Amino acid sequence: MIKVLRDFKIKLEDELLKYWIDLIVINSEFVSIKNELKIINEDETDNKFIETAIMGDADYIVTQDKHLLNVKKYKDIKIITPDKFLRVLEK
Repeated sequence: MIKVLRDFKIKLEDELLKYWIDLIVINSEFVSIKNELKIINEDETDNKFIETAIMGDADYIVTQDKHLLNVKKYKDIKIITPDKFLRVLEK
């Protein structure tokens, strides 16, 4: 998770990075998936993120991954960039 957050286009200071990790962990729900979903053919390893969101009853997948972003929405799950998600939170 630290590597993913460090690679964001939005660069975070170490203290803010730790805050975000703590926030994510506190608000996370662990789910099991079966790796059966086949939506993204270009990079099949990305399908696990959609399946995880389904199992966790998520409203959003927040990502910078182009394959996931190309899907835009699956069922009621919106797939958006971190920038767009920040705008959602501001509302």
